Amino acid sequence: MKMTEVAKEESDKAQIQEEIQLKLTEIIADKLAQNIQITNNLIKEELENKLLEIEVTEELTGIYKGYEYWIDEDYNVHIGEKANNPIKVELIASYVGTSSCTVNVEASSKKGNIVGYIYKIDNTQTEELTR
Repeated sequence: MKMTEVAKEESDKAQIQEEIQLKLTEIIADKLAQNIQITNNLIKEELENKLLEIEVTEELTGIYKGYEYWIDEDYNVHIGEKANNPIKVELIASYVGTSSCTVNVEASSKKGNIVGYIYKIDNTQTEELTR
């Protein structure tokens, strides 16, 4: 990786960390002022409302602007590596029978075109489709 690319990535990571940390600090200060107990679920919901591109788990980890992050027990934000092709997928069951179902899949990725799908049931691959 070229030095300019490394510098840009470090700058992006610092900006992302600052954005999440700022919103997190605002959330905590606001809830403490209202005497509301701080929980991971509360932080998750509030971050998702304040940062539109963020994905947050109940463990306070996720992806924001293409980078992995985590929030430690002291509410400090840490930024990891670029996420490996984050993709949002929506599954809709249009038919569910006793021995079969029909599932419609819609997926989008900011990284590029989706080139295929692998379907699994109970971690066993049942079908693979490529475009």
